[in-house]
Amino acid sequence: MSRRKMAVVLAVVCVLMAQAVVITLTVRAAGQARVEKVVRAERFELVDSRGNVRAQLRLLLGVSPELGLRDKEGKTRASLMLLPDGRPGLDLCDKDGETRARLSVLPDGDPVLAQVDKDGKVRATLSLLMPEGPGLALSDKRGKARASLRLLADGSPGLVLWDSEGKLLWSAP
Repeated sequence: MSRRKMAVVLAVVCVLMAQAVVITLTVRAAGQARVEKVVRAERFELVDSRGNVRAQLRLLLGVSPELGLRDKEGKTRASLMLLPDGRPGLDLCDKDGETRARLSVLPDGDPVLAQVDKDGKVRATLSLLMPEGPGLALSDKRGKARASLRLLADGSPGLVLWDSEGKLLWSAP
């Protein structure tokens, strides 16, 4: 065999061996997927089979973590967050992505559930304010308080009614 043919055969054998090594390493790597103990990023997105974002984990204003869940049209329907002061909050949104109910915890630890109308005004608030007790506040279309029902610390009920200008109409006790 001539030197030239020998060089070609040797080159082919080297290429075939290199391919075999690459294939072997690739198969081993695929079979032993590396699991990271920590993944760091500024935002994570969960997408559906069409590539639409359905959930997002991010920092609001760069400081407050938020998990947003979206419907198939891409509108946010629920958000779980920590507010800048560290309090937790949960927003439930309508089909247009507007917040309609908000569950939060006040700085002193008391829970509050607010219901919001289509104009963004809080219309009803259910709270557990201690030591006073649980209460329900109702507001008009302008967001002005019109009625408040409370269970007082001693267990007795309390009711307050205001007119459209905020003037006390009636209260008991």
